[in-house]
Amino acid sequence: MRVVLPVRGSTGDLRPSLAVGLAMRQRGHEVIVVSHLVYQSVVEQAGLDFRALDDSAEAQAFESAASLLQEARGGAEFWRNHVIPGLLRETRILLDLCRERASLLLLQPVYDMAGRFAAELIDLPTRWLFISPAMVSGMAMRVGLVEELAPQLNQVRDALELPPLHDVSTWLSYAPENPALWPDWFAPDLQRPDITPVGFPPVQASSAEPGSRVLISGSTGRFLPGSLFEVAVAACSRLQLPALVMSPFPDLIPGDLPPDIEVTGFQPHQQVMPQASAVIHHGGIGTTISALAHGRPQLVLAAGADRPDNGLRIQSLELGRCLLTARWTPSEVAAALHDILTSPIIRERTTYYRQRLLTGGNPKLMTDLLERAAQTPWKPTPPPAKTGLAALSPERRKLAEKLLRQRRQQAQAAEPEGPRPAAPAQQRIWLAQQLDPDSSAFHKVHGLRLSGPLERPRLEQALQRLVERHQVLRTNLRWVENDLLEVPGGGSEAWSYTDLSELDPTLHWEQIQRFGLDLVDRAYDLAAGPLLRPHLVRLGEQEHFLLIGLHAAVSDAASTEVLWRHLGQAYETPEATQESVSFGRYARTLQASLPLEQLVAWWRAQLAGLVEVEPPLAGPRPERLSNAGAGYLLTLPRATLSSLEHLARARGVTLFVLLLAAFQALLQRYTRGLDVVVGTRAAGRTHPDTLPLIGPLANTLVLRTRADGDPTFLEWLERVAAMWRDTQAHQNLPFQTLVEALQPPRRANRHPFFSVLFYLQGQPLENLPWGDLEARQVLLKRGTTSDDLALSCRVVADQLRCLFEYRTDLYPTETIHTLGQDWTQLLEAICQQPETRLSQLPPHHHRQHPVPSAQAEAPVLNGPPQGALEGQLADLFARHLGLTEVQRYDNFFRLGGHSMLGARLLIDLEHQAGRKLTLTTLFESPTVAELARILNQKRGPEALIQLQKGTGKVELVLVHPASGSLSIYQRLLDHLGPEPNVYGLQALWQGDVPEHRTLQAMADHYAEQVRKLPGPCVLAGLSLGARIALQVAHRLPPEQVRRVVLLDGWGPGYPRFPNLLVRLKIHLVRALRQPPGQRLDYLKLRVRALGELLQRRLRGLLHRLRPSTDFAGYFSPGVTQVAPIRYEGSVLLVRAREQPVACFPDPRLGWTEQLLPHLEMTEVPGYHGFMMHDPNVVEVARILKDQL
Repeated sequence: MRVVLPVRGSTGDLRPSLAVGLAMRQRGHEVIVVSHLVYQSVVEQAGLDFRALDDSAEAQAFESAASLLQEARGGAEFWRNHVIPGLLRETRILLDLCRERASLLLLQPVYDMAGRFAAELIDLPTRWLFISPAMVSGMAMRVGLVEELAPQLNQVRDALELPPLHDVSTWLSYAPENPALWPDWFAPDLQRPDITPVGFPPVQASSAEPGSRVLISGSTGRFLPGSLFEVAVAACSRLQLPALVMSPFPDLIPGDLPPDIEVTGFQPHQQVMPQASAVIHHGGIGTTISALAHGRPQLVLAAGADRPDNGLRIQSLELGRCLLTARWTPSEVAAALHDILTSPIIRERTTYYRQRLLTGGNPKLMTDLLERAAQTPWKPTPPPAKTGLAALSPERRKLAEKLLRQRRQQAQAAEPEGPRPAAPAQQRIWLAQQLDPDSSAFHKVHGLRLSGPLERPRLEQALQRLVERHQVLRTNLRWVENDLLEVPGGGSEAWSYTDLSELDPTLHWEQIQRFGLDLVDRAYDLAAGPLLRPHLVRLGEQEHFLLIGLHAAVSDAASTEVLWRHLGQAYETPEATQESVSFGRYARTLQASLPLEQLVAWWRAQLAGLVEVEPPLAGPRPERLSNAGAGYLLTLPRATLSSLEHLARARGVTLFVLLLAAFQALLQRYTRGLDVVVGTRAAGRTHPDTLPLIGPLANTLVLRTRADGDPTFLEWLERVAAMWRDTQAHQNLPFQTLVEALQPPRRANRHPFFSVLFYLQGQPLENLPWGDLEARQVLLKRGTTSDDLALSCRVVADQLRCLFEYRTDLYPTETIHTLGQDWTQLLEAICQQPETRLSQLPPHHHRQHPVPSAQAEAPVLNGPPQGALEGQLADLFARHLGLTEVQRYDNFFRLGGHSMLGARLLIDLEHQAGRKLTLTTLFESPTVAELARILNQKRGPEALIQLQKGTGKVELVLVHPASGSLSIYQRLLDHLGPEPNVYGLQALWQGDVPEHRTLQAMADHYAEQVRKLPGPCVLAGLSLGARIALQVAHRLPPEQVRRVVLLDGWGPGYPRFPNLLVRLKIHLVRALRQPPGQRLDYLKLRVRALGELLQRRLRGLLHRLRPSTDFAGYFSPGVTQVAPIRYEGSVLLVRAREQPVACFPDPRLGWTEQLLPHLEMTEVPGYHGFMMHDPNVVEVARILKDQL
């Protein structure tokens, strides 16, 4: 076979192609390199055949004009004058070479037009060689360039008798399985079905110890900023370090160099790298790889082409530092150079990655891939036939294209503020919130550690500019006239500030986690907003922590990087103009352009005959699920990760696909079924227009693999890889649209299609552009989940971290630990023996799994609606479903209804009948007769519900706190164990209004309910629930109440704070005790804290004045107006160790001896808001079990 390698560009573009050519020649293939005449000697010295694509004058003009590529608009001019004139000749050279014998054409993505033309003319196997990751991210930019050059390119195509180009983006597609010359650990974010990482090209590297000189290299680059060498030399001089400056172009090197700075022309890297202690270079991929192979720390001064991308990847792997041109100052370069020379982390990681690079390569993977490609000819997607503009004359077509461009520019302008239809993802999230209005599963919190001299006013201004830039951050979601709309809102909530600088630093993280959970626990009003909440925590003079709370309706996981980068840009350059972006406009445009019929048809075929299987290890599924969740983190060692990466490379798949196949294999071992289905969430950011957007673009995908025939794991891996490629090609169909089209069986307690999810996540962001601040993303824990079971994997510090997140309603902790052990064993097994059949993979133990019962539904005698209410409901069903009539037992969802139609029906029902029902109720009672029965029910008996049936003789009754919900006690139930009988008292509602408007009425009703319990009970309540528990106990016979447990319930008058004058006196005395130089700083700090306190008090006052539907908003005034009672029974006060800061200490929390004469006290760790969170809740559970 003949391999033809056309190469335009510099020696940096040529050398990777030479490495590939040599590997293919060693496999016995003929290799011909087609390049500039000036490279003939280099190619022939490598032992490869050469063909010139130009003469000496053209090659010199091409190299001289390459500086145009550094300019914003220079690319098009360069192509018009120095590439397109030679395209016809280059295409004919390639055609002649490839027609002589069976050939494989191997192109580089940038200058591949002649190769595309040749492949279009003859059946020619063609692949693309990606030599750096930036070539992947730059593919989107080429569409605009080629569209601009289309008239000139079409002249060449006309000479070749090819039809003109019209649909450029389709024509610029790539063949499958193109080799990428880097390992997957170098670019873990680039997971595409058409790109296969095969490792870096082979490098000759010395094992010598580092030398004493710094190597300053521009390699063979001609068009580099002269200041690169200038600042590098100045930095070495500042640190008094000897250096070797290497460049073949003396005019780039400054004069009057110090005596310890030596200059040399270009030398091979294997000769100069061993002498270097560190390398300062321009970021070219060749120098980057060579420094990696020699184990030298790198300082990349990156400008242009792929260099910034390479440098930032080196920095993210902690192999060095990267500075973009704006930061090229002698002081910054000297500081970065000192850092890479002294950092033990960088030293350790350069050694590790050097060994990994030298031992982890697999040249056979690339050559096998290319030999397979030679068996499958590929043609570009042919341009469509001449229709529309193509049918016009050149003059009219030019005029029509101008008009279309103007319309496109007008459409891309910022939309005027006003109601717009919500995006599909926003509809899905809004519907899920309606299913469980109290859930915090869609409340997100993001953390950023900021080191350096932070300016608070500047940060506030930056956030305001971020909100102005992103329309989605200043919008709300509101139901208007049977449609969900995105309406203008108020933007960000007022800032919250906390100063922890005087707190013990070892307690900082616990407090930050507390603030994060507070942001998650607080309810959002999607209709009124705001949906963004900032909280700044001061940890020290130069250390701050920024928390941003967001609702999932305006953000997703991929938005986090955009959020931090754009906020950093606004902070770094406050005066810069920032382009406004609209998530809503893009989402609506995408939705309108989707080929819905084709996408739905593919998904219908893909999911046909799908059998829903209960998730592994789950017990009986409760009718209603809370969002209480927990996590189990499993860290797999470096050796396991290396083995997995090696297996993925050997099979030509990404690490994501390999882990997905392994996880699906594990699920198949548990379920023993032929269908294995998991979900995942794709980022939905395949188009370049999505890169600067904040918004919920992520889409849920259903990943189904059939396990017929007991395949080996390698065969299974091929099935999963093929399924993933097909799914990616059809990923744009919104999940909500898929559900509405396919109408799967719906239940309120189960996700449609699947119950288990899998993700592979990127590393936390570091070294974000924040001016003179060092910014690092920090991941925060959350105590809720919207998924039954999810496995998310992340590569961090050369280890594979696997996090199992699960609903505590379904999975006990020990079950998830067993699942983690089985996951570890299976990964080890597939690494050691990948040819093992699925049936022989671990786990080998047999587990009992719940099997859906096949009970037939009792026959129901259907008929017309009975009574006025059923008639009203039947009319609503018919109107929303587009039917003429509906029978009383017709199922809303089987008649074609879906979630959005259900939401519209319930809103109409609320307007007509005055009763607000949730979507959960509609799922559970989907017929006219069942809904009528629900509406006719009286609400009394629902206050007392059984939470757990145990064997104990004493009942534990948990009383709801101010929220009115019992979900706060979910973790407590997990730790109480199965023995106690546990009941709960929950608030009752009439629509949005609580049934009981006073504490007396509520306590009377609750006491009546508790009297029905068979045995004695222990009443326990958290916060406001403690006061309610006392009131209920006071109304019950003494023999029925064994004890009342007050879980950090505050008595009358607690907490009490000193007045303002006393506080000022205290702080003045403390200031005088400070050293003389610190007194003023102390007073400034206190004044700032006082201002923050007044702001919080004012916000609280305004909140109380605003109408509220929150339970506490109705009952808190009623509680304060009730006279305290004296209770003679036994009471235990469980007090949180951390009470409000600066309040007068009171161990009884306001419960005087006159009120509670038989009060005992104990203490648990933590703060009031953390009593029901791990690990504090474990101690609370132990105390309660002792009372039973």
